[in-house]
Amino acid sequence: METTVGLGNDITINSAASLRQLLLDAIDSADCVVAEAAEGARADTAGLQLLLSARRFADSRGRRFVIGGPGLPSIKATADMAGIRLFDPS
Repeated sequence: METTVGLGNDITINSAASLRQLLLDAIDSADCVVAEAAEGARADTAGLQLLLSARRFADSRGRRFVIGGPGLPSIKATADMAGIRLFDPS
């Protein structure tokens, strides 16, 4: 089963605690979780750390975690600037 979690456009320390619980609950209940960043999404290092932790949590449970949505280019750019390898090379 696949489930989608809307991340909104604020993936920062301000939203990390609430997003964390949403992601953990979704990973616990689905084989694949798609985390969708909204148009114009912005992330800081806390938000990137949250996404990386969610991916590792999913991996440890044999589940798939995908980051997508219209805000994906912004998230990728922030991860690249921070030197965080959040995405597998394509």
